[in-house]
Amino acid sequence: GGRLREVADLRWQQIDFVARTIDLRRSKTNDNIIRPLHPDLLALLEHYRRRCSSDTPNILPKLSKQPSKSLSRDFRRTILPLGGIEQPYKKPGNGVGVGRTPSRFSFHSLRHTYVTFLHRSG
Repeated sequence: GGRLREVADLRWQQIDFVARTIDLRRSKTNDNIIRPLHPDLLALLEHYRRRCSSDTPNILPKLSKQPSKSLSRDFRRTILPLGGIEQPYKKPGNGVGVGRTPSRFSFHSLRHTYVTFLHRSG
């Protein structure tokens, strides 16, 4: 349920492979929250870690350097289409009400879905 910027800035030290948890540093409330990692995500992270440079503290070093605005754009342009989700987009205009078409699906909506599943699971 992390925010896009929080995920982009994740460091290896925030992943506890033994306890199978992630320590999310929440930017809005400036606190930490520890969450369990799904076994599939844990396996992916373990595989990725073996292939990464050992001197890289960030899990996603290229993303950690990007401004937040471009993270959202890149998520919409690359990740969503991989899931079969195409989103209309209009360049900002000068008139009132002209601009970007609000997205039905976004990284933010995934956060809400995650929280909903957590509440339903008890």
